Amino acid sequence: HLYECETLAFATQPYILEVDLPQIGFPPISETCFIVQDSGVVFDGQGHSITGGGGSNTYGVYASGLNSILVKNVNISNFSQGVFFNNVNSSVIENSVFSNNSLNGINLASSNNNTIKNNLVQNNSDKGISLNLDSFNNTIIGNTLRSNNIGVRILSNGNIVVNNSFTSNSDGLAIDPSACCASNNFIENNTFFNQTNAGVNIRQTENIILKNNYFYTNKFGIYYSGLPSVYTNDSFQGGIINESSNDAIYIFQSGGTFTFSNLTIIGTNKSHYDIHSDAFTTLSRFNFEQMPHIGNYSLSGSNYFIRVNNSFGEINFLEGISSATGSNFTRDISILN
Repeated sequence: HLYECETLAFATQPYILEVDLPQIGFPPISETCFIVQDSGVVFDGQGHSITGGGGSNTYGVYASGLNSILVKNVNISNFSQGVFFNNVNSSVIENSVFSNNSLNGINLASSNNNTIKNNLVQNNSDKGISLNLDSFNNTIIGNTLRSNNIGVRILSNGNIVVNNSFTSNSDGLAIDPSACCASNNFIENNTFFNQTNAGVNIRQTENIILKNNYFYTNKFGIYYSGLPSVYTNDSFQGGIINESSNDAIYIFQSGGTFTFSNLTIIGTNKSHYDIHSDAFTTLSRFNFEQMPHIGNYSLSGSNYFIRVNNSFGEINFLEGISSATGSNFTRDISILN
């Protein structure tokens, strides 16, 4: 049973936090509170709070080089990072609150096959949850992320983000390969409400699947950027993008294949576009499969190869299209009976 910050050195029995830390009358916590030193440790906060003193390089819970850790039922705030796992695998962080940390609520670095579930992550100055470089096959499920700079940031391959709620972050979800890779990530059944920049911000990645996500009153629904020389193959399936104050889908300086299927776009600010690409987006293939109505559009680059497939048949443009714009994409490039 825990009454102060200490090292969690053995996995022989659960560590149970019995009080809020620091206790009344004790000085602020100026360093990392709990350091895990054994695989298999269970840390149960029992709903208690751990409040840091605001120092840099401090963590509510820290672990490195371990497996099968469980952190649950704890409220961590005012550290530089709430939980920092470095090279930690097959572990779980659940049913906790991470708020008002100066960097990240939860940060995984070089950590694989972990689950982050059913947490409230809010008001963290940088990222709510960060999957850093070399963090593969992690699952982020059932969390509420609000009023962070970035709700979730992914810098690695093969992760799953499902059934989360993103509200009033700058970017809800940012997928950014940074120095290497962030491919083959799967994003399903999340809600993005009122992000000040983008619901999902994707940069220079491939084999990303967004499926049945719901976007409401964000500045951009989906913001996609990259390099024309880096070719992508990404898929946007189902869901709704509703009432974007800027473009519903904006593609900037990118090349590759983008497939849109059964994605409803409604209520976009009439001064902007349901789909918009800039002049530096070239040699791209846009596949539109069973798409509902698309209104305002601007494809400002060159050599767009477009395929439209609906219940009436298929059009496959064999020559590239350049600088296309209009107010009714469905009418201008469509198959009708």
